[in-house]
Amino acid sequence: MKRQQVLPTFLVFILLCLLLILAGIFGFTRPLQEGVERLTVPLRMTVYRGWQGTTGGLGGQGGLGEKTEKEKAQLQVKLEVLQDENQALRKQLGAPLPASMKFLPAKTLGLTRYLTIDKGEKDGVKSGKLVVSENILVGKIVKVTSATADILLPTDPDSKIPAKTLKTQARGLVIGQFGTQAILNRVVQAETLTVDDLVVTIGEGGYGRDLLIGKINKINKIEVEPFQKATINPLVNYNQLDNVFVIMEQ
Repeated sequence: MKRQQVLPTFLVFILLCLLLILAGIFGFTRPLQEGVERLTVPLRMTVYRGWQGTTGGLGGQGGLGEKTEKEKAQLQVKLEVLQDENQALRKQLGAPLPASMKFLPAKTLGLTRYLTIDKGEKDGVKSGKLVVSENILVGKIVKVTSATADILLPTDPDSKIPAKTLKTQARGLVIGQFGTQAILNRVVQAETLTVDDLVVTIGEGGYGRDLLIGKINKINKIEVEPFQKATINPLVNYNQLDNVFVIMEQ
């Protein structure tokens, strides 16, 4: 009898799994996903800010009620966020980028392999859009949900960016490495590379022109090889980024 009872239960379980998979494929679970994201995005941002160390010092003075103290902390956080956003927006507007560019402000939610932001399909964000901090390239969006997006950083091994050096105009391909660096590769031996020279995009491969990628800190030049290369350090600490901007129009 027990075996006879287990088989129908197992078949029902399999049927439910198939229904959930089909519902996901045809978008029936999308409203549920959007609802969950609306609830979790603020929580993820708060946790990430705590990890970054930017939400410390919110403890209040003694003698106040718990509710009042909580309201004060929440208000302080909102004011700090607003001030940070306004400051970042002023810097972005003053960045040496084409005036025709349209920017969408976004907040970072976390960094694992990708840097996640709090803007998604509902905000008009699509895969392939570039993300910047002033005139520094943060990366390219590779995955979008209703309320969030994942950014492929220049230091990711899957990132390959056509680029050149700012002073000597040496051309190559910036390839991400495992860690916090990238390599300017495939630079012909006739080109000149110098330490501390800046590396920028050249407007190919889906990347806009003249976006800063990083700074050369080491050159690897072997005369018998057809190409030379250089190690690049990013100009920003991706772990500490708070406000970034999605380029919506170029």
